[in-house]
Amino acid sequence: MVALLSQLYQLKQHKPAPKSNVCTVGQFTVGRASRLSQTLGGTGETPVLRNFCLAVGAIRESPLQRQSPRNRTRRSPSCPQQSPHRFPIGWRDSIIKKLEQHKPKLSLYRLMTKVTNINLKTPYLDLLRAELQLPQPENTAFLAIDLFAGCGGLALGFEAAGLRTVGYEMLPDACTSYRQNLHGNCQQTTLTTETDLGDRPEAIIGGPPCQPFSVGGQQRGLKDSRDGFPIFINAVDRYRPAIAIFENVRGMLFRNRAYFNEIVEALQNLGYKVDWQLLNAAHYGVPQRRERVFCVAHQGGWQWPNQIGGKPYTVGEALGELAQAAPPDSKFLTPSMDAYIKKYERASKCVRPRDLHLDAPARTVTCRNLSAATGDMLRIRLPDGRRRRLSVREGARLQSFPDWFEFAGNAESQCRQIGNAVPPLLAKAIALSVRKYLERIYGGDRDRQDARPTVGFDCRRSRNFFY
Repeated sequence: MVALLSQLYQLKQHKPAPKSNVCTVGQFTVGRASRLSQTLGGTGETPVLRNFCLAVGAIRESPLQRQSPRNRTRRSPSCPQQSPHRFPIGWRDSIIKKLEQHKPKLSLYRLMTKVTNINLKTPYLDLLRAELQLPQPENTAFLAIDLFAGCGGLALGFEAAGLRTVGYEMLPDACTSYRQNLHGNCQQTTLTTETDLGDRPEAIIGGPPCQPFSVGGQQRGLKDSRDGFPIFINAVDRYRPAIAIFENVRGMLFRNRAYFNEIVEALQNLGYKVDWQLLNAAHYGVPQRRERVFCVAHQGGWQWPNQIGGKPYTVGEALGELAQAAPPDSKFLTPSMDAYIKKYERASKCVRPRDLHLDAPARTVTCRNLSAATGDMLRIRLPDGRRRRLSVREGARLQSFPDWFEFAGNAESQCRQIGNAVPPLLAKAIALSVRKYLERIYGGDRDRQDARPTVGFDCRRSRNFFY
């Protein structure tokens, strides 16, 4: 390894590396870099070593050196070129320039430290601008019906992936936010099992009300009148889309697991295969440790999106200059609030204060901790020691809403919309997998009605499933 690092400076000049019992730069491919980074996974310097190994491997794969077709076809799944969020344009040149500034005989620690200090992550706001652009959808684009749509966090990700959306939501402010920011229309209505959803969609998506299963909602599950799953399952039964996806809180897999199993069985009885995973938004570019259950009803061949890898984005990277500012309308914590929070944290046995820390992702953003002055409220400690609550825009950034996305209604309504939303970056990762799945199902045939796959049989009389 030391010999390898000492030879890196020869890369730009294309000088042959001396013989050694370790691989040379010319032999250090992305695949080998990936395997080496996995081998080093047990060390305390894992993030630094991984970024360094992948960077060196990607330089080897760059146009600076000729590579054979054999090398091109053996690209590792963890290749940086497949993770554009972590390796922006020009990063190879930055590394090479950095290497040229140093002599070959540097210690492993010094060389690794100097090279890996180069920031390979795309700035967070640039990431949002690049990933959440909304191209005008084609008339033949796949249609996704978004039930319990809220302000459109899930739909934003799907439209950014090139799908058309139509939302259904009961709250007027959320519908207005959806309409003024997205291409699709949002119909303000209270959904029932008889609601007409219009055209037959290729996908039905949504987040049925999570209060029946959340800790804040007392996890009453099926006994809660806010339960929206009968409506969701009925819509899937009536319209038989090629794929159906719902999102909900992680509590579904624990205290309410029996009811979750009933939902899965109901979808299976409609002829679908059902997969689910507990996804952490921080693994998909969202600066927030938000865990949610995603359940997918499909006809076979579904693939979950890959995580982007690397260190997650932090609160500091997401908020930027906002984290150090104190706008005139800031809501500062009073001495009585500070005393209450101290008591709350002592009772909760918090080892580290629950202020937002700029060097780490945020905890889960909810309606309650964003809008209410509670012991668990989201708050930032300013350099002068004062603490203030998050603004609406800061909460939106932590949910990965771009700054151009405007929320309707008063501050409390906006906080509810943000806290209830699916983070758009995570939604887009799901949407890209949905689009790939639908393209495989329908092939090149753009006539939806003729190309639509037949979904199962009448499962009240048959237990056959489609594949």
